[in-house]
Amino acid sequence: MSHDRAGGPDRSATSAMLGHDQRCRAVSPHLAAPNYGGARNGRDRICLDDETISDIWDSDTRAKGWSMTAGRRPVVPVSPGVIAIIRLRHIAPPEELIEGLVAGGVRIVEVTLPTPESLSTIRRWSARDDVLVGAGTVRTPGDVHSAADAGARFIVTPTTVPAVIAAARERGLPVTCGALTPTEIDAAASLGADWIKVFPVETVGGPAYVSAVVAPLDDIALVPTGGVDARLAERYAELGCAGVGVGSWLVDERSVHAGEWHDIRSRAREITDAWARGSERR
Repeated sequence: MSHDRAGGPDRSATSAMLGHDQRCRAVSPHLAAPNYGGARNGRDRICLDDETISDIWDSDTRAKGWSMTAGRRPVVPVSPGVIAIIRLRHIAPPEELIEGLVAGGVRIVEVTLPTPESLSTIRRWSARDDVLVGAGTVRTPGDVHSAADAGARFIVTPTTVPAVIAAARERGLPVTCGALTPTEIDAAASLGADWIKVFPVETVGGPAYVSAVVAPLDDIALVPTGGVDARLAERYAELGCAGVGVGSWLVDERSVHAGEWHDIRSRAREITDAWARGSERR
């Protein structure tokens, strides 16, 4: 995959790979928010020019994207699925960790900023073609700019802060905002969050809570986070969630320190397979 000078995928190369109908779908979901560019075609999709196409790449480096509706929020037919959250306290993420996650089927990784050497890790891993790497625990506009400068391809916040969303928009990055109650979730979506990180979901009932929230807010892309394991990931997929954030069940300090890469790879495969099974039963 070719890259532009900023370190991201070459958008002109992306455009050349896509026909007109695909280009009307291959856009970042945040561009569906009010005041973002793009002309609607007859199918109520937003079509962007070469300069504003933004892609997510899967392991085969083919573009994945989002279709748009005429409403204020995007429909996400290609969900992020399993998002591996790297949150370490005393050790910098080694290369064996990303290798194990990718070998287990993980394609999206969130490196939390408090993790030692988080920005240098994002910088290294964002050069890979087989995984999409973003920054988590982003709380200020300064955090957004630091992450973007390091090559982060998306932003994840623990809460919903309008200034952080605005900074992400300025840098052209999709943003996942943390929210918990239906009011918070709806407010975050209205402010332009692409996905809503329902956190901490395990403290309020897990799947039962998400099922109740989905009923009136089924146009919002939810990413339950907190206490997620393979069994719960499968259930959240069945409920129609866009993805799940998976932390210590998948990557914990002890396993990384001990170099248990086989175990991490096995857990990654277990949860990605579980997500796929649940998605088939939506």
